[in-house]
Amino acid sequence: MKCLISIDFTDCIFIREVPDMSGILKLRTLYLDNCINVTKIHDSIGFLDNLEELTATGCTNLSTVPIAFNLPSRRVLSFSECSKLVRFPEILCEIENLRHVNLWQTAIEELPFSIGNVTGLVV
Repeated sequence: MKCLISIDFTDCIFIREVPDMSGILKLRTLYLDNCINVTKIHDSIGFLDNLEELTATGCTNLSTVPIAFNLPSRRVLSFSECSKLVRFPEILCEIENLRHVNLWQTAIEELPFSIGNVTGLVV
């Protein structure tokens, strides 16, 4: 599993929680789109240095995401249509490559002050 670079759980109704993935150091993409029974993404996902894309669009029961992101390689982050998601993670490092953030139809009302660490985002 150390060489795994992509995981696609799209439309999987059997997954309820994304487990600890701290041992998958080369992971670059994690797709969870339309996993309607997912409620939690493990904190370890927030510390995978090579993770470039995390999409969880349509995970209508997702309420818990990593408390923080330390992901300098991040390019895409999507939690759209995660209507139970109320908190956006803290950003612990400067992220220059993040180009796409989608929070449409979430319950997030406020972004953390650390969103200023996302320096490459174009609004």
